[in-house]
Amino acid sequence: MPCITRHHLFAALVTSASVWTLPNAHAACTDIIALSKTTAQVVQSQDSLESNASAFCKEYKSQTSSSKSASYSASYKFLSASMGQSNAAESDVASKYCSSDASLTVRADAYRQYVESISPQAYAAYEACEKFSRQDISFDVNPASILPAEMSISASFAPKKESVSKLKYAASKDVKCRWTTKEQDGVTVLPSGSSTLLECERAGYTKPSFISIYEENSGNSNRLTIAWPAYNDNGTPLNLVTDLQQKTQEALTRLDQFSRSLSGAVLAFNASQCPAGWTEYAPAYGRFIRGIDKGATKADPAGPREPGNVQADALAKHSHELSLQGASGNRAFVNRTPAWGYDDWHGAVTSATTRESGGDETRPKNVALLYCQKG
Repeated sequence: MPCITRHHLFAALVTSASVWTLPNAHAACTDIIALSKTTAQVVQSQDSLESNASAFCKEYKSQTSSSKSASYSASYKFLSASMGQSNAAESDVASKYCSSDASLTVRADAYRQYVESISPQAYAAYEACEKFSRQDISFDVNPASILPAEMSISASFAPKKESVSKLKYAASKDVKCRWTTKEQDGVTVLPSGSSTLLECERAGYTKPSFISIYEENSGNSNRLTIAWPAYNDNGTPLNLVTDLQQKTQEALTRLDQFSRSLSGAVLAFNASQCPAGWTEYAPAYGRFIRGIDKGATKADPAGPREPGNVQADALAKHSHELSLQGASGNRAFVNRTPAWGYDDWHGAVTSATTRESGGDETRPKNVALLYCQKG
């Protein structure tokens, strides 16, 4: 187990007489969500999430009520990413963030839906933090204050009127904590305009722990429970490791499914050799690919053929008009439009051969690529 040194990140800021208030209590509560998340997703604020959800739901309603193709703004990409996907189906995004009635407005619990996709326990912590902020009690858990074996939580009390708040903590059995201000039986007294720091430590960090803070007078009516994740020996939270491993496995499964779906596929490669898992498709050597004609237009006079069936080259039947010039006065049976008939024969020529022209084959303009078949 690596050695973790004790730190006092906020000690200089925290005294019983000092005033330490959060510049943005909502932002601090958003940060608390990250402590219990079980995915690698970036935590978004409630205002940002609901603003994007509102814009998307309006666009989705407009799209579903018209025959025009959907043209979503960045709000869709934002919400899709919040679901851990880059291109989630619009209907899936709508079912999560838009109401089910005809109005298709943003759901009242849109933020809860989002947070609980990060961690089922995260929203309860966020909700408790927001409730404390309405009571003029602010908490902050700076990511820099969280170590595998040590953790610091700052608390400040800044009501508009003189008052006193008594904060108490509870924790899992493997965790020991203490307030930096005067305490008795785990309770610290915060007068108006004061702040304190709860410093906690644990002997091991391979299992998750928790720390709860509540007001002694209110009991359990509002309890902020902060998850303390387990860590590996490299100092990485195990929930994130598990999430990344799960996402990697999901990606490998999708890749395997995609690879299986290509079995028998023939593709053209701009290469002299086929990639791994592919073999050269010999029937395509020097040949153009022709689609199997299953239609009624008879674009292929041979009709529908078996896959891999090879056709030899051919020219469609056609004719040319031959015109001979010579002295007048003679008659000959010649092919003249619209039919054969007698006409003046000019000259004594009895046969004629056209001059050869052209190349070795009849072909369109083309580019050479190597066709390979998936095994």
